[in-house]
Amino acid sequence: MKKLLSLILFVFLVSIITAQNVGIGTSSPAYKLDVAGRLRLQNSATTAGIWFDGTTTATRSFIGTIDNDHVGIYGSGGAGWKFAFDVNNGNVGIGTTAPTAALDVSGAIRMRGTFPKKGSVLTSDDVNGNANWADPVAFKASGRNTSIMTTLPLNAWTKYYFETTTDFNVGLVYQQLNSQLGIVEDGIYHLNTQIQLYGYGEELHVRLRMNRGGTESTIAEQTKSSYNLENPPTLSDVIFIDAVSISTDVKLLAGDIVWVEIFYNSTYSNTPFAISSSNEKTWFSGHLVARL
Repeated sequence: MKKLLSLILFVFLVSIITAQNVGIGTSSPAYKLDVAGRLRLQNSATTAGIWFDGTTTATRSFIGTIDNDHVGIYGSGGAGWKFAFDVNNGNVGIGTTAPTAALDVSGAIRMRGTFPKKGSVLTSDDVNGNANWADPVAFKASGRNTSIMTTLPLNAWTKYYFETTTDFNVGLVYQQLNSQLGIVEDGIYHLNTQIQLYGYGEELHVRLRMNRGGTESTIAEQTKSSYNLENPPTLSDVIFIDAVSISTDVKLLAGDIVWVEIFYNSTYSNTPFAISSSNEKTWFSGHLVARL
């Protein structure tokens, strides 16, 4: 009986070897070594693991235990232990064998993502923490467009046209020819504008206007008077020399359009207001603070 069993076992082993696949726990191995179940590597004088050869160079990499608390990947080409997993708390380390956070990276990281530009920020797309690189948004237009604006009508709101060449327009949200901001994504935006005019008049008004779905509204408005009520002006002394400024944060939605308007009123002169073209005194700028 023993001889019969030995013969059957011998025939079985020969058939497996002939197929060049060896199975442990399976009678139909599909690989050189096919194990059905868990495989255990025990330590001796060193930590347990497996060496992997390269195509032309032996023992290029090692996967195994670093110590009693960490398992990792070792590169014999000089990299050393560059990936480690703490079996006690689940922390993962890259460039460190003792990670102290869920992901602990020692060294520079590179995230290609959605083709980031220099200055892009990593932004969460949803409440689940899915994230992508988001391009920065910032612009500044200074001075005035001399081909459109030289003087202002009295007692009427007028759109202000800034110089067609911007100081910067990162993200291309500012429409230079129309002197307006075209919002392409929902967010909190910080906007600044400052206008300086020269001429006769009592009050200068500056406001930020917005069009949302065909409905216009005022975001912010500022007024500066060139005199006090106790000293009424005369034609010779009413001159604006101070700039009117607005700085505000506002929630804007994709599709919104924002621009600057000015208004000056005078009861003492019908002389059109001269518009300063000073880049140091007159501008419209802003940037995206937070995406929503």
